[in-house]
Amino acid sequence: MTRSLPFNPTSEMGQAVWTIAKACLGCDEQFVQWICQAEQKEIVNALKERELPKTVLEEFDAFMDLYGFRAPKEIDCGVARFRQDPSSIVTSVRSLVELQLSSIDDLSKKSRLPDAILAAGVVEADRWLEDACAELKANYWFGGIRAKMLRAFARRVRLLGGLREFAKFRMSTMFGIVHEWARGEATKTMSDALDNPGDDVFHLGFDDIVSVDRSEWRAVVAERRRAIAQEQRRRLLPTAVASDGRMFFPWSFNDSDGNGDGDGDGDVLHGQGVSAGRASGRVLCCARSVQCVAACRRCSRSSVHRSVVDAAAHGGERSRTRSRRCIDARQCRCARVRYP
Repeated sequence: MTRSLPFNPTSEMGQAVWTIAKACLGCDEQFVQWICQAEQKEIVNALKERELPKTVLEEFDAFMDLYGFRAPKEIDCGVARFRQDPSSIVTSVRSLVELQLSSIDDLSKKSRLPDAILAAGVVEADRWLEDACAELKANYWFGGIRAKMLRAFARRVRLLGGLREFAKFRMSTMFGIVHEWARGEATKTMSDALDNPGDDVFHLGFDDIVSVDRSEWRAVVAERRRAIAQEQRRRLLPTAVASDGRMFFPWSFNDSDGNGDGDGDGDVLHGQGVSAGRASGRVLCCARSVQCVAACRRCSRSSVHRSVVDAAAHGGERSRTRSRRCIDARQCRCARVRYP
């Protein structure tokens, strides 16, 4: 029902990349072969030097006007945006060009093109709606009325569901504006203290800029870059890390049969971890969590309080109960609860 939703900025960005690929396919055969065979860096340099055909440059410019502030890891303000580093877009365009060329000989690959995927999603959503309405009419009282109601709800979901990505799109645009502003200000004011201020500034925190001497910024940036390079050498990261230090890898989430495909009836975690990184700030927690939980035993009416009591019973340590659920225990009306 929610496949190929209209007004979805992410889907529209994918279609814009496909438009660039079609512009490349519309050029002469020599250029198409060059796109498929040239190195990524060579294509990026040709794009920055405005050496590509006019139609291709126009499509790239239209893409950058709308999505130039986005990036593969756009939630990080320090990541270079498409305007500074279009390498990922160039890679996607080349992949689509190669896919279109290969689909001429292998018709099965046509279903992997963006236009075909979008159209198939719309057809699948319509088919599901027709099947659901037919089932309502056949098996339920007032099935015709219910089917009309379902169609009305489905129409609204189709029209408004794609807007769920709009907030993320605007947020990434805001991050991109902050990124460009920080690069410009660093270039103007930090050229004497940093070798590459436009990039190095994102390896400095506010505390570093305020409290650390300017002559030491290069050493701080070098240490941060070394740590990042060390992290990038990791071959496998855990999908999830529990509060007690246990790490879960993809093979840890097996089904009830132990096959690892996640299709059993057991408690299975799906997906991958997101937003990994470091965050700094104040953490609000109850300093007397164990005592608070013990006092809440007499009035553990809600599931929140029961979960906190169970955590204290099995853990018994403050580190085990230091969570938001302990903060929610403030809602308890027990007179014995006292907070510092």
